[in-house]
Amino acid sequence: MRLVERFGGLRIFIPANPKSDHPYAEIIGFENLVKLSKEYSIDGLGLRMTLPTANSAFLAQRDARILSDFSHKSTRELAKEYGLHERQITRIVTKGIAPSGTDSHRSLMGRPKQDQRRATASLAEAIARSNGFLNWPPKAIDGNEI
Repeated sequence: MRLVERFGGLRIFIPANPKSDHPYAEIIGFENLVKLSKEYSIDGLGLRMTLPTANSAFLAQRDARILSDFSHKSTRELAKEYGLHERQITRIVTKGIAPSGTDSHRSLMGRPKQDQRRATASLAEAIARSNGFLNWPPKAIDGNEI
């Protein structure tokens, strides 16, 4: 992945017989460059190719880190740390707790009303707890029971 981070989206040449001072060897290590060369060189000539950017893989890694951090950091803290809007953090968390293969918003809307309320309440509770509201849900506001 370090090679992709550095050269993703660019044409690269993987030599058939790399030397230890090759620029890629500094990034991925000489042994890994030799393995890459043996795997991808064609007829002992090397290989010229466009290296994929792997954006979706990097986003998936970021989202997984956000989900794991969500248990002990607030939405606001995560948004600051990752340079995202708080709403985007909420979307990532919602997507992460929804059943796989479903759109979280649609999966909530396609359920009976009682299930919608329960799912929305559990998400709201998780977000409220992450933002420091420990007494969730509130029982009363200004002495008036909710």
